[in-house]
Amino acid sequence: MTPQNGKDPVLDPIVSQPQSALVLPVTQTSVPFHIRCLRDDPQDAAFAGRLTVNAFRNKYVHATSEGSIPDVIRTISLEQRGQDPLYYQRNFVAEYDGKPVGIIYLIFRGDPIPRENTAALDTFGCCDVCGLKCLDYGFRTVEDLRDYECYLDMVAVEEEFRGKGIGKALLDRADHEARIHGCRTISLLVDVNNWAIRLYERQGYTVTSRSWKCGWLWCTLGICCFLKMEKRLN
Repeated sequence: MTPQNGKDPVLDPIVSQPQSALVLPVTQTSVPFHIRCLRDDPQDAAFAGRLTVNAFRNKYVHATSEGSIPDVIRTISLEQRGQDPLYYQRNFVAEYDGKPVGIIYLIFRGDPIPRENTAALDTFGCCDVCGLKCLDYGFRTVEDLRDYECYLDMVAVEEEFRGKGIGKALLDRADHEARIHGCRTISLLVDVNNWAIRLYERQGYTVTSRSWKCGWLWCTLGICCFLKMEKRLN
């Protein structure tokens, strides 16, 4: 493991879980990709913003409009910069042959709430700003977490790179991070119609509750029902 031109160390693929992100921010599998911490730089910010919005495109269109999506991507990208250092130790990027193709966001109780870039909202109309604010409130917050719980806020992989084990590796990394932080469970919320439910079930998640809040959920997210899924960690 040696730095190249002052950049991050390059690691050969391994099949076992590495140390914590606080020590070694890379996870590997036997396929040609690796997982590292999100960086506070323009490239990672642009990637994270684009993939986040594309992964939840229907929700962002519901909150704003199809025509506003480019501005939404720009806003989410800008919000990836200048966050608390802990933010970049909680969020991970999967690279395939050096190209970022997947991302996962984790939250632990006590984590600082990411700062909003309010200046980026200046290009939106009042209705779009209202929709984006409602969308933010529609997701789970740090205060909802139990002391022993890790919350999986988002996992997404570029469409053309799905089916290569990248999503599974990201979920494995989430398990590892949760364990080293002393968590006994890892949880997530998912749309009842999301195909990823099958992936979560294969990873050991089970449905613990359903949220049928048609009026509130539909107004904020365009969704009528969420599943809460949890995985107990050994």
